[in-house]
Amino acid sequence: MTSAYLNGEDVDLYQNYQLAPDVRPISIHGKGITIRNMPYDDFQRLKRFSFGRDGGKCKCCQKTKAWKVDELIEYDIGRKIAKVRSIISICQLCYYSRHLGFARCEEQRQEAVDNLKKIRDFSDEELNDLLSNHRKGKDPIRVYDEWTLDTSLLKNNGFTLSKRKDLPAGPF
Repeated sequence: MTSAYLNGEDVDLYQNYQLAPDVRPISIHGKGITIRNMPYDDFQRLKRFSFGRDGGKCKCCQKTKAWKVDELIEYDIGRKIAKVRSIISICQLCYYSRHLGFARCEEQRQEAVDNLKKIRDFSDEELNDLLSNHRKGKDPIRVYDEWTLDTSLLKNNGFTLSKRKDLPAGPF
């Protein structure tokens, strides 16, 4: 890949992204960019591309070494389609700040919330407003509804997404 962007990537979303929680429907959890969902070579190629573009640093805090690649998703509430629009390199703490439910499971929720407040320079009230809007906003994402994850951005750039059968069970 010679371009700084994937073909069809939402460049504005990538360039202007600010750390925020991603309230994902349960039906798409674990179906995106993970080593479990991609052939090893594709996963490593995507990681090299993203880390290279972001200088090996987290796109959110721009200080910490990148830990993984994460999808930026656009939600079509009416059609219940979650479409991957861009990718970012992200450190572990910023990943927890994007995925607060996961952070809670990993017993890192308070650290994730503190990180989100620090990076966005939020007061407690501003953070509570942000979280409240994610849960109860104009068109809230109903996490228990059945959603479809559109990964055409990745597929159209030569990346395969399918459950790998050569890995042992367990978290990745």
